[in-house]
Amino acid sequence: PPLRTAVARAAAIAPAPVRPTTAPGLPEPVDETRYGEAVRWLFEQEEEAPPAVGQLVQPASIVDTKALQTKLDRLFALCREARVFEAAAALQQLQDDIGAAASECGREAQGKESGVEAVAALERIRSAVQMDRGLRALPMVHERMRQLISRMGPQALPSGAKDGRWAHTVIRDPAVGSDFLAHIHTRFADAKEREAGGPGTQLIVCGQLFRFPMALDRFVSVYRETDLYRKEWIADAERCEGGTSGPEQLYSSYSHIVNSSPILPVRIEVLTLREFAVCANAPLTGHRAGVLVSDM
Repeated sequence: PPLRTAVARAAAIAPAPVRPTTAPGLPEPVDETRYGEAVRWLFEQEEEAPPAVGQLVQPASIVDTKALQTKLDRLFALCREARVFEAAAALQQLQDDIGAAASECGREAQGKESGVEAVAALERIRSAVQMDRGLRALPMVHERMRQLISRMGPQALPSGAKDGRWAHTVIRDPAVGSDFLAHIHTRFADAKEREAGGPGTQLIVCGQLFRFPMALDRFVSVYRETDLYRKEWIADAERCEGGTSGPEQLYSSYSHIVNSSPILPVRIEVLTLREFAVCANAPLTGHRAGVLVSDM
């Protein structure tokens, strides 16, 4: 399927992973048959074909609707592969091209039959763009990711061991992998980063994982398949539920967890919207191809 191909291209640039015999975070050894069924994330399912907009009446002149149709087909393919940043740029370009073509038709058609056909063909393409659920969701998903990345400049991230703003912890866990290593940095959000009207304590956490023994597709599936989460996996969880979507919502997922720890005077409720973007080119400087996962 297209998405698996896209992820495979991204994963090919990363070092070859070591496949474990136990799935991190799960309480029991992996049963390959059950696990494969359980984590059938977006690229394991057959996608629906893009809307049949290709059978358009091609006018003899004035507007090259065939070129516009090719761009639309390409846009649908990018969305099916969750290549959000490329798809957002392609959508903007297609909308600009449709607008320019409509203006050209208005100036030159003058009631000609070919002009009427061109206008009708343009309207069908425009309607396909406006009515597709994935394309309607694309600008919102892209904007949320763009805003997230804009806040992750050099000043927002740890700049080294001498950066006194951060509390730094190194985690090694042989249960995950013999060479597994995690660097966790935590600091208080500054005035510009704080959410107005939000909680009194707002933290920024930056984590880096090294030599995580799992293939990229399985690693992402653990994040996406929130409908398979169980409260038994989370200490002191009272409630745990989730859901996933298909290409109509660009494969986003959500989770809802309520935790009541006996050592805390309050219950903690976490509602998470999670979105994904396959990136052939990393949107952050210093990173490589992979899958961007954003939570909000």
